Amino acid sequence: SIEASTAIDDVNAANAKVSALETRMARAEKHLIKLWEENCAMRDTLKKKKKEKRLLVKEVRNLLTAGSKRLNGCPEGSPTDSVELEERQLMLELEEHVRMSVRLHEQILTINPESQSRKGERD
Repeated sequence: SIEASTAIDDVNAANAKVSALETRMARAEKHLIKLWEENCAMRDTLKKKKKEKRLLVKEVRNLLTAGSKRLNGCPEGSPTDSVELEERQLMLELEEHVRMSVRLHEQILTINPESQSRKGERD
């Protein structure tokens, strides 16, 4: 009777704790899922940015090569001077874009270094 009522109280208290823990666990799982989805989205964005960076670097190299060939082949004062100036301006803009893209990648990596360590574990 006293022992039985104490046992029932203990069981009820334990059930209340279990219920509270299950509620906390459900909230934690929701947060975990949200963080996982954000992480996946950031990884995809990073992959796209890296691919874009590679393409831009390749294009810059091609333009530099083409520009140097053109400069070597044309005498000064030719009608292509304005074109060359425009190409140089475009090159400067492209280089700035590449620099900004690299800075963005570095920021993403410093904000979320855990995803990189996890990625290394999976590879």
